[in-house]
Amino acid sequence: DLLSEDSWLSDATKPFLYAGLFIPLSFLTWYRMLYNAVRTDSSMRYMLFFFFYGWHIVVVGIGALGINNGGVAGWITAFKTMEDNKALGVLGIIVSLAWCAMSYSLCI
Repeated sequence: DLLSEDSWLSDATKPFLYAGLFIPLSFLTWYRMLYNAVRTDSSMRYMLFFFFYGWHIVVVGIGALGINNGGVAGWITAFKTMEDNKALGVLGIIVSLAWCAMSYSLCI
């Protein structure tokens, strides 16, 4: 199985899978939902927008954590990588800081 945990292809394909899935979904659940809510002044569409926006904040928070085999580089992944390779660990910390900055910017 190409996407099993033991496959090297698994870590290489998850970001492409996430990008192919989440970019169209962000358009449908964020931008289009907010546009329609503003255009029609519909409270239901505003509620759906804020629901999906909150869900995105949760997903970005999980990305900042960097849970193992999740396909994202966060704090957990960065510190585990630091044990094996210092340069990749520093790069992982930089990516983790970017995830945290994005999470913070979504909350304010």
